[in-house]
Amino acid sequence: MPRVVRLRLGGLGAIGEWDVVSDSGTLTVAAVPALVEAVGDAVAGRPGRVRTVKRKPTAPRKSSRLGAIREDEYKFGVHNVKWKLKGEVLDLAIVDNGRYLGRVMKSEFPRYVRPLDLQGKPKDQWRAVLEPLFETMEESDFESASTFPWGDSMFVGPEAGKIRLHEKFNPFGRGERFTTNLDGVVEYDEAIIQGADGAVLVELHSDAISMGWQISEMQAHTGKYGDYLEVVLIRKSFKAYDVGPRFVAGRLKALPI
Repeated sequence: MPRVVRLRLGGLGAIGEWDVVSDSGTLTVAAVPALVEAVGDAVAGRPGRVRTVKRKPTAPRKSSRLGAIREDEYKFGVHNVKWKLKGEVLDLAIVDNGRYLGRVMKSEFPRYVRPLDLQGKPKDQWRAVLEPLFETMEESDFESASTFPWGDSMFVGPEAGKIRLHEKFNPFGRGERFTTNLDGVVEYDEAIIQGADGAVLVELHSDAISMGWQISEMQAHTGKYGDYLEVVLIRKSFKAYDVGPRFVAGRLKALPI
């Protein structure tokens, strides 16, 4: 009588005395020794016995604390990501295509947390850098340090407190148009707004200038509540942002009345 050795996969029951029953749906390394033994018994004429090969228990998959990295539809150069921290989920942002980490605060533009220096690195490699970095950070390390990488204001000077940019202002965006009640403005150039006798009222922060920001246009208006100024800022790297005439840096332009 022929002796038949079968490998029964997927937990199928044995139908012969030399069968090898495997929980796996394919031939595994663990099943090979059992098959060799079964063939040896059959060839030698020894009584058969059904051999069972159990599937190795699968180690539980560790879920990542880092969520998907998604490009923001409305904020230029911003990618949003979530991080699980002690039961809390933090809303974070990778700003300026990887330049720094920001903290998402409601509708405001993400506030500066720390540098990342990922710009130029392919986005599919960001995760491998961010996950181990976030693992080393304490809760306090995710707190916002300032509005911008250099501080809380685009302008410096004695009258800088009178300039308020929109909360959604993007320091890495194309441009911005805002109003202010600066008094005594006589002239301006791409970086400085001056009063009488050349007194500097406000000027763009040096780091903002290094990023390409400049004052493109200023107009004086009278509204329901009095006089005010309309100011247009642009970034030189976004020349397609057409908001008005551009002026040569260093040349003062008289304020149109």
